[in-house]
Amino acid sequence: MAGPAILLWVLGTAGGRTLPGVFDLAVLGAGPTGITAAVKSAQLGRRAILIDDPGTGAKVQVGGPSGLFSKALRDVSKKLNVNTLRSMGMLDSAIWAQAQALCREIALVETQNTVRRLQRAGVPRIQGAASFAELRPDGTVVLRCRMRDGSDLLINTQRALVATGSKAWAAPGVPLDGRRVLDSDSISKLTYLPTSVCITGSGIIAIEFAKIFAALGAKVVLLVRGSSLDSALGKFGMDPSFGGEVLSSLLEGGVELRFNTEVVPGSFVVPSSLSAPIQLRVRSTKPTEPCDATDACAELRCDCYMLAAGRDPNTAELALDRIGASVSSKGALVVDRTLCALPERVWGAGDVLGPPSLASTGVQQATAAVDEMFGARGTRSAMHAGGADLRPAALVGNPFRYAVGIWTTPEMAYFGQSAQHAASMGIDAVEGLARYADTLRGHVNRCKFGTLKLIVETRTGAVIGVFLFGDEACELVHYGMELVANERTVFDVRDTMFAAVTFHELFTLAADDAIAKLAERGSGAEVVARGLRG
Repeated sequence: MAGPAILLWVLGTAGGRTLPGVFDLAVLGAGPTGITAAVKSAQLGRRAILIDDPGTGAKVQVGGPSGLFSKALRDVSKKLNVNTLRSMGMLDSAIWAQAQALCREIALVETQNTVRRLQRAGVPRIQGAASFAELRPDGTVVLRCRMRDGSDLLINTQRALVATGSKAWAAPGVPLDGRRVLDSDSISKLTYLPTSVCITGSGIIAIEFAKIFAALGAKVVLLVRGSSLDSALGKFGMDPSFGGEVLSSLLEGGVELRFNTEVVPGSFVVPSSLSAPIQLRVRSTKPTEPCDATDACAELRCDCYMLAAGRDPNTAELALDRIGASVSSKGALVVDRTLCALPERVWGAGDVLGPPSLASTGVQQATAAVDEMFGARGTRSAMHAGGADLRPAALVGNPFRYAVGIWTTPEMAYFGQSAQHAASMGIDAVEGLARYADTLRGHVNRCKFGTLKLIVETRTGAVIGVFLFGDEACELVHYGMELVANERTVFDVRDTMFAAVTFHELFTLAADDAIAKLAERGSGAEVVARGLRG
């Protein structure tokens, strides 16, 4: 049951309205990152407040990541068989209305759960657009919150955490209209079920929506500037060797991929009628194949175009310069290794710090930032050890910082070192592999794709990395994280995994494969002998 309602008394002053007292922490942003920080602060006995910018229109979602729509639509695409519904005579408008209703239901449930969580923790939430007003001589941070009615509300706090997330990058020459030419934010406002979709991008958002729209019966063309998906996976720390399997999954799902291809800026022709297709031209990104006005540029036609080629941090409206905080050339909040932007006063976490822009990393950063600002050393896990670099760029460099889950179809997830990373550090390792199709659960589910890879140190047999591509990967990675964080060996896995018709059988198969490879290695044979005896 939800906790009691939280009332905030507002005082009128000569400078406007002001909330009484001084908060210990004000959190800007109500996504997973901000919610985590506010709740943990309250659990530590601190007085925290959450400020949520509702934007324009009705506020439907609170607490979910910016990509919640894709997660909801992904779930809907699995439930609705569009081709079957069409064969029954159902109109596309009715099918899309049902899809939208299911997505709204998922967002509503997330919002209700989040509100209850805040109420239980005793954290008040204000809907308004916050910016920094001043830093007073006594160290108090003053925030100006523009309310939905246009009035201003001042909030005094000892500390602030910026968790305002990111927005879709707008490419020059792409006429985003919020109706037929969309980006990764405005796609949630799509009002019709497209029969053909063209997507620019090779990152997780582009891959997610390519599979979703293909599952909803659309013909999908994915335009990739590079020559493969490997480098895109590597940007957020995933083992690049999974690129081939991701590619096969896309092709199996009916997605057409065009590598070394980009849209010609300004080439769009967007009819006002939905019955007429969008026309655009594409060209090769290879310098040896320049595009002239005729043959080198190909024309594409589609019902809907989506730009998913990156995101920019939401810092432009925060007035950070008023308190002496700074942003990078790309607009990301600049922080030190402890996520502090202004000593003892302002911290940042999540997408606002730049790539990899994942909810999982944002949540872990929020937890670490609260530990740092309140000196909660006793609550830290090994992953948040003092002195660790918590900035986004350190994610790939130090893979033991966060477990990462990517909600593609199938999912991707990892924790720990890849074989390439281990080799770069001079660590001798083997890879234990298991295919989903080789497990009983995988056979029952008819899994055509999916792999678990265990990275195993030959000297001790310890699991130092876990990489997954397949169904329930974002669930399974937490067991893998436990193995790595607690230095479990493949022999521990072999001797403690008894689940029958579950995907956890993957770990047993991968451990067996690693043990066999260790036995073939000179340095690993002795480890195997000890493991078999032990």
